[in-house]
Amino acid sequence: MSKAQYEKWDKLNYEDEEQKVEDNSKVDERDGNIAKLEKQNADTENRVVKEDEDASESLISKSKVEEFRKIKKGRRKRGGMGTKRGEKSGDASSAGNVAEKSSKDTAKAEGVPLPTTSKQGGFQEEPVAASTPAHTPAPALADEYLAKAEAVKRRADFLKAAREARNQGKELAKSQKFSSAMSTFVGGLQSLDDYEALLEPVTPENPGGAPQEDAAPKKSKSHAVCCGQDAAKIKAQQLLLKPGHLKTTKENLGVTLRRDFNLNIGRCHLELGRPAEAAECFKYVLLVDGGNVNAWVARAECFRRMELYSLAEFHLVKAVEIDDVDRNAKAVKKMNDQDLILKKTQDILGDVDGGENDPAMLEVNSRKSIKEILKKCIEMFKQGNVIFREQFFNTAREKYENAAACATAAEMMSNKSTKTFLPDSINEIRVASHLQVAACNLLRKREFRVAEEHCTKALKAGGFNVMALLRRSEARIELGKFNAAINDLLKIEKRLKDGGMETGGDGGIAWGALQKRLLRARYIKDQLGHLDSQEATN
Repeated sequence: MSKAQYEKWDKLNYEDEEQKVEDNSKVDERDGNIAKLEKQNADTENRVVKEDEDASESLISKSKVEEFRKIKKGRRKRGGMGTKRGEKSGDASSAGNVAEKSSKDTAKAEGVPLPTTSKQGGFQEEPVAASTPAHTPAPALADEYLAKAEAVKRRADFLKAAREARNQGKELAKSQKFSSAMSTFVGGLQSLDDYEALLEPVTPENPGGAPQEDAAPKKSKSHAVCCGQDAAKIKAQQLLLKPGHLKTTKENLGVTLRRDFNLNIGRCHLELGRPAEAAECFKYVLLVDGGNVNAWVARAECFRRMELYSLAEFHLVKAVEIDDVDRNAKAVKKMNDQDLILKKTQDILGDVDGGENDPAMLEVNSRKSIKEILKKCIEMFKQGNVIFREQFFNTAREKYENAAACATAAEMMSNKSTKTFLPDSINEIRVASHLQVAACNLLRKREFRVAEEHCTKALKAGGFNVMALLRRSEARIELGKFNAAINDLLKIEKRLKDGGMETGGDGGIAWGALQKRLLRARYIKDQLGHLDSQEATN
């Protein structure tokens, strides 16, 4: 090795060591900031619980004071019902007057007519006043204080239960007991819902602070942050690529707790092999806490397992932008790059399944049990839904095709076995998968013939289906089969007329929208009718 080469190598080695030292210092600084933030969050949670407990004790004390005042006031009233000042207690006439007055009051209360002396010396009955409905007394102030104290105490208990469930679930997850941990986290979410329900103001009509039974169910406050008025603002923040860490305050305590629960539930789903459900949990976390690196990396891992490598790469780039020394992000990025290279290699090699092109037969010959194939069918359908919402229609179409193939394979295997019966939900998944394949092709504006075929398969598998006929008519219009498209729409019109749903329409389409589609199809036929390639045959 020459002297120049050695100096160059030594310089690179020194730069690498310097970079490692700098990264380690950044990691230490990051870990210190995370520990400080966790301590601040814990202090805020403890302070909120302590404030609720103190408020409950204060309200109970106020209730006791009001009860004592009420008793003291009652004693004072009873003491004033005796002789008045200036009257002698031994005066017989005064005693007689008091006795007579008390007897009259008793008689009036019981509704008995009282005898009165007339001018002629006879007796007359005193008219009895008409009974009036009793006035409902307002709730005592002491009772109101007690109701408020009970509501605040219950709120503190629910908050403590949610925190305890979060901590227990984390310990179970560390012990690799992910199913038990998920059940614990779900129970904690229920406690959090109860806590947020009691954040409503206490009113005389609702003294306990809990929602009324006849009232419409309300979304929790932390759920509304993601799906309510603040959703547009949060999404705009994500689009501007300006994520920020979510800090725990008294006002957003429910949001931060729900973020923690969704993050941990998503991790459990991921460890249990359910990346679709995990991706939805991490999506909520990112909507409320755009600076959460763990959520970005975990969601990238979900998409990597669903073979959506480009979307996984996007999440990893965001994670590195937020924290450029995160080792998990670098590890997942390395695996994602390797999987992407492997997939491209397989695409270049082409068909490697021995010439078998039917995906259903591939599943049948895979030596898997029916239970395993059904599990894969459900998982593929869920993954397709997640990817479809991300608008990666080509990858979503592949997932839906796999789901439909698994359902068909399970049916073929169950026909050979007399002891196995497929649930109806599997056929519903197969129909929905065919419809979603058609939707992906229509949205991509290509492969209209494939969309038509899958709509026909959905009709054969599930019978009459409004959505299948609608999407098949769209595909046939694009293919130039105008008469066939009009016939599909007329079938829907006939079903609506037979069901008497001309005013409201079916769940798949309204009557007015159907008429507009018919007018459009007939107009296109009038303009391009000479190009009609095929008449309707089914």
